[in-house]
Amino acid sequence: MVHRIQNANIIAFVAKLMFTMASTFTRLSLLCFYYRLVKDSGLRWYKWALHGSLFFVLAICVAFVFMTVFTCM
Repeated sequence: MVHRIQNANIIAFVAKLMFTMASTFTRLSLLCFYYRLVKDSGLRWYKWALHGSLFFVLAICVAFVFMTVFTCM
């Protein structure tokens, strides 16, 4: 019975990491699409906002990965 619980915990751990990565790549994909839309428009402030959003999404990804890995007992 304990072996099944350990396997379920491992599966839940991997699923949480995969979900974090999948949602991060989805967000990054949308940001790249927005960047491609305004590439030639000359809206400099919008490009800076997209860059800030990019770094924010990456920071959130790193935080959630570390939170998932280091709270595992």
